[in-house]
Amino acid sequence: MHPQLHPLFIDYCAHFTLGDFFECHEVAEEYWKMLAPGDKEHALVGYIQLAAALYHARRGNTRGAQKLSTSAKRILMNADDVFFAYVDREQLLRHKLAMTDELQSLVTARIAELPKLDAHFIMHKHTLRDRSEVIAARQPKKALPTK
Repeated sequence: MHPQLHPLFIDYCAHFTLGDFFECHEVAEEYWKMLAPGDKEHALVGYIQLAAALYHARRGNTRGAQKLSTSAKRILMNADDVFFAYVDREQLLRHKLAMTDELQSLVTARIAELPKLDAHFIMHKHTLRDRSEVIAARQPKKALPTK
């Protein structure tokens, strides 16, 4: 399977299309950790940073958005062409996701399966999501004695 046809990449594109840039970041990070953990110059890091930049821009964090966008563009410009077989690199560098018909049809099908979220939730997702599992997982670590 081509890496841009992997379900997590399709999810990234679906969330991008819906404007859910926080979720784009989450699914791309999961895919990156599977595919190229630790490789900070991998194309997926550029995709992750681009989504984070768009999320920050929407929330008014212009400085953070610009910093992430600059880094994302550098990575994406130098990334392996395999991650641009189904996505137009030049359009992506302009923050637009232009896909081949094959990927677009998979993304459209995935969008139909996703729950509909309101704009307020999408914009403030990181503050509104349920983090109880993350907090619970960190509790045992906090209880460990320090040296």
